Amino acid sequence: MWRQYRRRCAARQKAGSPVEFVYPTEGATFFTEPVAIVAGTDQVEAAQAFVSFVLSEDGQKLAAEQGYMPVDPKIASPEGMPALADIKLMALDADRAVAEDTEARAKFTEIFGG
Repeated sequence: MWRQYRRRCAARQKAGSPVEFVYPTEGATFFTEPVAIVAGTDQVEAAQAFVSFVLSEDGQKLAAEQGYMPVDPKIASPEGMPALADIKLMALDADRAVAEDTEARAKFTEIFGG
């Protein structure tokens, strides 16, 4: 989803629209799409091979070519995106986020509708 949004912003910028995709200066909670092996998979070796490829230099170059933010600092970010080193990440207390999830979702729905 974010990759598509970044691409639309970049296309609109090139067309002269005064829009841009930015990361907040106080920090971002994420900067790339995750990759993981699903618990209980019956294809462990294939999953491990896929994750290894995604994290390899060739995999990171492919990800960047497709508009994803690479996690390898040696690989240049996609056009219009900041360098990995220029993105400040905010600390995330995962236990707190999970504990407050139901309350946060309810508040979101109250504010923005369901």
